[in-house]
Amino acid sequence: MIDRMRVQDEQHISFDDFEKEIGYEPDVYENLVLEIACERARLGISQQELAAAVGTTQSAISRFENLGRKPSLSFLERLASALGHKLFVTIFGEYQMHLGIDQREFIAQEASFLKESTQKVAQLVLDEGLRVLDDRIHWRRITLESSTVDVDDPPQIVSMSFDGKSPSFSAEIPDQLGVAIS
Repeated sequence: MIDRMRVQDEQHISFDDFEKEIGYEPDVYENLVLEIACERARLGISQQELAAAVGTTQSAISRFENLGRKPSLSFLERLASALGHKLFVTIFGEYQMHLGIDQREFIAQEASFLKESTQKVAQLVLDEGLRVLDDRIHWRRITLESSTVDVDDPPQIVSMSFDGKSPSFSAEIPDQLGVAIS
């Protein structure tokens, strides 16, 4: 329940804070619309330009971005294509993640350098990241069992690079004397 007195006492409450306070969670459709609208804005494409590329009207794009129209899959595919992307639909949404622009640019840059698809490079990065996470979990188990090293000092990832085939993470592991070993 919203603390009405607090809201009245405050001069400003952001919409995001208001949504958090009432427990609002945007649905899949709203998230997709927001993602598409943000990408259009990031690319500096007007609604009119996007409409022309998709083969529709500016008012149809506006209705879509204002959640006034639930589009067909073919419309979403045309939108994604016009923005330079592909649309993926899955029932495994809990395993999907949104990559920020910096992460997408990094993956695109590495894909270009390696002459691989962005999807393959993203999978390589995820696989290697999961391997490093598994190593960190293993490290914590060893320290708990042996009690010879501070459990709050697990290996730290210090760099990531590509050898042309797969990403490589290096980590520093402090020994009992505090000396970093790799």
